[in-house]
Amino acid sequence: MAEILFLATHPDIANVARQVCKGSDDVIVEVARMDEAVKLAKQADKNGYHVVVSRGVTYWKLRQAGLELPLVEVTIGGYDIVKAYLEAKKIGKRVGIVDVEQVANNPDLDAFIESIGDELVKYICHNDLEDISKGVQYLREQGVDVVIGKVAMAYEAMRQGLKAVVISSGWDSIRQAIEEARRVNQVRKQEMK
Repeated sequence: MAEILFLATHPDIANVARQVCKGSDDVIVEVARMDEAVKLAKQADKNGYHVVVSRGVTYWKLRQAGLELPLVEVTIGGYDIVKAYLEAKKIGKRVGIVDVEQVANNPDLDAFIESIGDELVKYICHNDLEDISKGVQYLREQGVDVVIGKVAMAYEAMRQGLKAVVISSGWDSIRQAIEEARRVNQVRKQEMK
């Protein structure tokens, strides 16, 4: 029986998570974000899960929800951000990013942007919808054509009439989170003995 609930914030992330877990039965992958994910996570313990995995604003909301179960975050690496930037450059000239400090100021991203002699307009936000909205508005005022960010940021950019590219989590980031969830699950089982 599956003991880890992976709450993917986007179908693409769910597909990668399913590929990572292929051949094992300890992880169930569901697509859910924000309040829907919180609702599922609150039921997870009753449904036999021992660990919950998610990312981005949804992870932050899950942390704020006071879950009984351990929570593991899928991180966003420099490769993931640079990949989103390159996708954004295919659909617009001026790219901006709205995200939290550790994503927007990623050293790999900064080094890449500097090496190609381009500019990336940044807005550092907190994981709340009002600040995300302000960040997208700021990027619009700076003449940005395309916004990159996590799912919540991309949806807000599109809501405000801008193009957007979701920073997805790649195979390695998802694999690492699932491995961490498995370690957490093992430790939890040992502590319960």
